[in-house]
Amino acid sequence: MVPEDISDAVARGDRQAVKAWLNAEDLDVNAFSVYGQSLLGTCVLAAAQSQSKYESLKHLEVGRMLVARGARAGALGYSHLLRSPLVMPITSP
Repeated sequence: MVPEDISDAVARGDRQAVKAWLNAEDLDVNAFSVYGQSLLGTCVLAAAQSQSKYESLKHLEVGRMLVARGARAGALGYSHLLRSPLVMPITSP
C-alpha cells in the first residue's frame, strides 16, 4: 500500500516530495493507495482537475517520474481512463 502522504503529494503535484520518495524507498509504484487508486491514477485525475497550466505541468512531470520508475497505465485503477487523452502525454516519451 502506498503511504497516504505520498498519495497526497502526487495529488498536489509536489515533485520534490515524490522524487525524494522514489529515490529513498524500495517501493511498488503500481500499488494502490488507501483511496483505492494507483499513484499514476491519482496523478491523472489531479491533472484533469487542475485549474491552471502550471498545475497541469506539475502533474505531467510527476506522472513522467512515476512512469520512469515503472508505473503502468494499466494499473491506473480506472480502466476507462486508459482511453483518455490525459493519459497519453504522461505515458508517452
